[in-house]
Amino acid sequence: MLEAAEAKTYTGLLNFLKEHHYWPALQVKSFRGDDGMVLLHNTYKRDDVAAFQSLYDECRSVVLDLNEVDNDRIVVSLANSIPERMDDGQYERMNKLTENTEGELPTPDMCERSYEGTVVSVYFHRGKWFFSTSTCPNVNDSRFSHPTKKHGEMFDEALEAFPLPMCSNKMTREMFTNMLDVDNAYTFLMVHHENGHIMKTADEFGDDKFMGIFHIGTRNRATLETLTEDNSDEKTDRDQLKAAGVQYPERFESPAAAIAWVRAHPEAYGFVARRQDGSIVKVSRQNIIELEQMDYGNANPWHNFLWIYKQNKPHFHVNDYISRFCPEIVLPLDHAGKELAPVYVVHTVICTMRDILLELYRGTTQYFPQYARFKMNTEVDSSLAPILRFHLAQLRRIQITTHTDCMVHSKTIYHYLCHHTTMKNMRMLIKFFARSPQPMMNARAAECFTVLDACLSD
Repeated sequence: MLEAAEAKTYTGLLNFLKEHHYWPALQVKSFRGDDGMVLLHNTYKRDDVAAFQSLYDECRSVVLDLNEVDNDRIVVSLANSIPERMDDGQYERMNKLTENTEGELPTPDMCERSYEGTVVSVYFHRGKWFFSTSTCPNVNDSRFSHPTKKHGEMFDEALEAFPLPMCSNKMTREMFTNMLDVDNAYTFLMVHHENGHIMKTADEFGDDKFMGIFHIGTRNRATLETLTEDNSDEKTDRDQLKAAGVQYPERFESPAAAIAWVRAHPEAYGFVARRQDGSIVKVSRQNIIELEQMDYGNANPWHNFLWIYKQNKPHFHVNDYISRFCPEIVLPLDHAGKELAPVYVVHTVICTMRDILLELYRGTTQYFPQYARFKMNTEVDSSLAPILRFHLAQLRRIQITTHTDCMVHSKTIYHYLCHHTTMKNMRMLIKFFARSPQPMMNARAAECFTVLDACLSD
């Protein structure tokens, strides 16, 4: 891909992704202060990337140095493939089915205990160590479940909690990286009591102030080989890190032992099964998976309301979320001083955006189903705001790929907004309409946009 793009800059790569319709499913972010370095990552599980599924999967999270020659542009691949989520019963049935296949019995999955936390990758490039997450070039800029504290600060606090019996100093990142090999890339899971989504550290670790760093992987940067305990380099790393205070997940003797353990420990998050084909299965009890599906985990509940609405699950809605997770939330007031229900605000906003985009689509696009081609009114389209032109372009792409039978209609756009639009792009579109009311928007809808934009910005 990079050879075809001839991308030398962040802008060049971004333009290539847009030109070939890989963006926004594939995202690219620049490294501040490191010219030419970018993080290319996918947007997790999607149902609209079949045309480039292989490329999408390969770009889970990859750091590139565009200043290097083509063959040396990949600095490091930060993440494994997207894990398959299963409950213990599903995994048990899958494992038994695999064991019962004809022929030689396969090598059992390697199963380790898993924890809820943030994965931090550490690697050396251009004479310095980098700390990144799968979607953020700098861990110091990464934040999600906590309203103010960044993951970098939490990582430093976890390092400072390491026991250092030989001196009174606290562990720092510099001291930490002195134990690492510049030829390898390391993956750590940072578990912090202020970084919880659905789990409490008091339940899993018996400490409501727990902070810890777990070493979950080492990869040779040159060969991309995953190093194991059988490798001497990995064993040296492991001994040094363990002595310093880094922890290692408990490993189970067999998949059956892992299943038995997770059923005997209802307070635990689950375990990870690494299969021989390189795929990963993330296993928890059903109630843990249900909690993940119910709660987006953002510190701002309005982000969670929007996410729940977009999921459109038949058995769990915005009002269910409020009853379970924030029954005492203070609701915003309309111009008459009456409370505005979150589900009403979100529904009004999304339906209004649907109607506006449909009107703009009809005004700028003529579709010929017999040829599966469209004709665009470039004069009208060019007069629109860039954010509107972007979404109209996405709809035209849908028109000629998956909606070829007839003209895009309101249901298509509603599905696009709820299932193909990222949370980031949805928030940007809401902010645009809140600050740029459209002629076809009534006063009540405009008020809902203003309220939702303010609530999402808090």
